[in-house]
Parts: sequence; structure tokens; C-alpha cells
Amino acid sequence: MAINKIASLVDRIISVNDINKPSLTYCIKETELEETCQLTIQILLKEKSMLEIEAPVKICGDIHGQFPDLLRIFNRCGFPPNCTYLFLGDYVDRGRQQLEVISLLACYKILYPECFFFLRGNHECASINKVYGFYDECKRRYSLRLYNVFQDLLWADPDESVKGWARNTRGVSYTFGSDVVRQFCEKMDIDLIVSSNILRRVR
Repeated sequence: MAINKIASLVDRIISVNDINKPSLTYCIKETELEETCQLTIQILLKEKSMLEIEAPVKICGDIHGQFPDLLRIFNRCGFPPNCTYLFLGDYVDRGRQQLEVISLLACYKILYPECFFFLRGNHECASINKVYGFYDECKRRYSLRLYNVFQDLLWADPDESVKGWARNTRGVSYTFGSDVVRQFCEKMDIDLIVSSNILRRVR
């Protein structure tokens, strides 16, 4: 699919908020979305696992299918490529326009791969990996405990009242204190960790 077709897709996806076009199905064919996904996959496969993004960057989390919220972010902060974006995941589930959200993000990734980045959140993989093989693979080759340890990548939360590590009140994974964050930042030579679920300041 040519770049000009992707740009046309962006215009059509954004127009979905119009009363006359209440859904993606009114203006975009399934084959167009399939091609968009394939192009996005090719770009993502070429990216490094650890992204190094130059500041300034707008960091956004947990859209959860709220397409009007996504458009509000772009209207307020600037549409790509006018600024660099990093989305932290959780594009789907809950909201009514999940396809619109993920499709628009995919198009922007194709058009502006050097200044538009999005990561996989727990809603992009937790329910999937339990159904499509990762859960069974861990259980068969190792244990459910290993599966739960992998879930820590998705569910571990910072907590200012904790020193070191403690059980998470969600019943999954752990919480960790500012001392753990500080040690990790020093070890990795980074200044900051960003989570879209909970805001915690390290003093």
C-alpha cells in the first residue's frame, strides 16, 4: 500500500467521529486494515526492543478504545509529525472504538516511524497469551509460577509506602518501593520510569 493511501486512510479514520460516519466499516474496507497491519508489523519488527527516543516526547497511556480522547490528545498536543509520541499500550478493550484507535496509531507508525512509537500493553497480550499458547507452554515445560512471573512484566506497580518488594493488592504480581526504582535507574543509567496506570514520584 502506497504512503498516499495511508494518508488517505488517516483522513477517513479521523472522519469516523462525524455523525454521518459512526463506524470504521462505513469508510474503510477490511482489506485496507489488513494491509495496514502487515505494513505496521514490518516496521515494528525492524525496531530495537529497547527504544531510545530523543526528548521532547509526548507520552500517552491507556486509550482503551476511547477514540474521542485520542483525537483530543492530538488536537491539544499536535498531530504527527509535529511532535514525537510514545504510546505505552492498552489501546483496546472497554471503549467503543477500539478499531479506530489501533488503526489510526498503526497508520501514524507507517507514515512517521522516526517520531511515532507505540508499545504493547497488558491488554494487547495478557488475554491473548493465555488463550493462544504462552500459558500452556509455561505450564507444560515449566510451571504456572513461571507464567505468573512473566505477568510481573505487565502488572508490577510502584508504591511509595513500600520498601523493597511486597505482594500486589490486585492479587497478581508485586509492588515495589522507590528504593527499587532508584536502584534500577542507577543500574540502567536512566533518569525516569513512566507507567500509564499509576503516577508515583520518586523523591
